Amino acid sequence: MKIWLLVAMTFILRTAYCQPGTLDKSFGHNGLVDPKYEYVYGVGRTVLIQDDGKIILVGQTFYTYNCLMVRYLKNGMIDSSFGINGIVSTTFAGGYSKGSPIAALQKDGKIVVVGIYPAFDNESPTISRYLPNGKIDSGFGVNGLVHKVFPSKRVFGEAIGIEPDGKIVIAGQVMNPDESYAVARCTVNGEIDTTYGNNTGRIQTTFSNNVNQAWTMTVQPDGKVIVGGRASVPTNDFALLRVTASGKIDSSFGEDGKVTTDFCNSEDQANSIAVQADGKIIVAGEVVCGSYYNYGLSRYLNNGHLDSSFGINGKVITDFNGYDDYATSVAIEPNGKIVVGGVSFSTFDPESGDFAIIQYKTNGEPDSTFGSNGKAVTDFHGRQDWAYSVALQKDGKIIVGGFAGTSDHTGFALARYYGDECIAANNCSNIKSLLKNNNITISSLKLFPDPVKTILTVSLKSPVAKPLQINISDIYGKLYKAISWNTYKGANIKELDVSFLKNGIYILKIVNDSAFLTLKFLKE
Repeated sequence: MKIWLLVAMTFILRTAYCQPGTLDKSFGHNGLVDPKYEYVYGVGRTVLIQDDGKIILVGQTFYTYNCLMVRYLKNGMIDSSFGINGIVSTTFAGGYSKGSPIAALQKDGKIVVVGIYPAFDNESPTISRYLPNGKIDSGFGVNGLVHKVFPSKRVFGEAIGIEPDGKIVIAGQVMNPDESYAVARCTVNGEIDTTYGNNTGRIQTTFSNNVNQAWTMTVQPDGKVIVGGRASVPTNDFALLRVTASGKIDSSFGEDGKVTTDFCNSEDQANSIAVQADGKIIVAGEVVCGSYYNYGLSRYLNNGHLDSSFGINGKVITDFNGYDDYATSVAIEPNGKIVVGGVSFSTFDPESGDFAIIQYKTNGEPDSTFGSNGKAVTDFHGRQDWAYSVALQKDGKIIVGGFAGTSDHTGFALARYYGDECIAANNCSNIKSLLKNNNITISSLKLFPDPVKTILTVSLKSPVAKPLQINISDIYGKLYKAISWNTYKGANIKELDVSFLKNGIYILKIVNDSAFLTLKFLKE
C-alpha cells in the first residue's frame, strides 16, 4: 500500500510541476547537460532524436574543426556504447559548416553529416555517413565519404536533409566566381544523383548580384526542398528557394521559385525552416529593427505568399532583453504551436549570451502558458551560451542543443524543457480515448487562465456528446470539488469557481469511464 501511494504521489507531483517552458530536472544535471561535468570541447550544431529516445548532438571541435558527435541516453547521461565512450570524432569529414541542420537521421538509424572538405581555395562539401553505433559506414561513397560534391568550385555545404525515398540532399553557397545558392543530391549509397537538376546532380541560382548565402534547408513530405538564407535585394532579406523533387526550380513557389522577405529595411537572415502539417512554411532567423538584432519569424502559404493570418502581415518580431537576439532553430509541436530557439544577450558583453527559447501560438502570438510570457532563458555558468538546434521528443519535451561556456572551457551543451502541458503530462493519447473519437485534437482542450484567481475555464471541442466528470484535488490527492459535465457535439465551455481554494498548485482531472486526463493549474 505504501509503495502504491509513493508511485501515485510521484506521478501526481511530476504531472503537477511540468510547467511548459521549465527545465526538466530529471535530465542531465537539473535539466542541463553541462560542459562543467561533460568535458566535450566543441560547438553543438544539430540535435537528432532516435526512435529509442536517445539523443545525438552533432557539431565540430574547436581549432581542428573535426566532425564531432556525442550520443546521450534519455536521462542526459553520455551513452558509452556509441563510438568511443559515447563520442565520435573524425578529422576527414569537414566541420565548420555554420548552417542548419548539418546532420540528419535516416529511417534505418544511420547518421549523415555535411561538412567542408578544406582544400585551400577549392573548398567543397563533404558528406559522411555513420552506422547507428557511430562507426563510419564504409558502404557509403568511398570509405564512408562523398568528397567534392561540387568539383572545381569553392562551395560551402551548410545544411542536409533526407528525401522521402532516402536520397540525400545538401544545400550551401558557391563562393566563386560569384555568390549563389547551391543544391546537390546523392543516392542512398553515396553517388551523385545524375537524374537531379540538369543531369548533373547539382543546381545553382542567384537572387541578386550581391549577397546570396544559403544557411538552412528542409525537405517537404512531397520531396520538394526549401533552401533559406539571405540575399541582398538591395538590403539583406530572408531569401527562400524551392526546388522540385526532380531538381528543378519550382515555378509555383513565389516568383519563379524564389521568395524574399524584408522586415525593417535592414539586415535579415533566415536560419531555420519548418513545415507545418497543413503545408504552411515557418521560417525563423535574425532581423534588425532599430539598433539590435531580434528574433524574426515569418509564415508562408504553400505557394510562397506570406500568410496574413500570422503575426502582422505574416511576420513576427520578438525582443528578449533589449540587446541582440538571434533565432537559430524552429520546430512545430503536434498541436501546431511553434518553438524557436537561439541566443539572447542581456548586455553588450558577449559573455552575457544565454539559451533563449520562445513558444508561439499558431497565430504567431507568444504563448503566455510557456515559461515567462512565452519565453525561457537559461544561463549555464555566467559565460556565453548559444543554442543552435531545437528538437521535440515523442512525449513533447523540448531538447535544445548548442554550446555553453565555463570559466576554463566551452563545450557541447543540452537543455531539456517541458513542452505543452498536455504533452508533458503524457496525456495526448488520453484525449482521444477520453471521448472515444480520433478526431479530437490536442489544441481543442484548453484550461485558462493559469494562474487563476476566481474562475477557471475549461474548453473542449468534441465530435460527440459525452458525459464527463471533473475532479479538482491538490497535489497530495485531497479532493476539493467534483462536477458533472455533459458535453455536446461541438464547442463546450465549463466555468469553475475556484475562489475557495488556497493559493497553490492543483490537479484538474477529467474522467470518462476508465479513461482520464489530468492537467495542473496554479491558484493565486
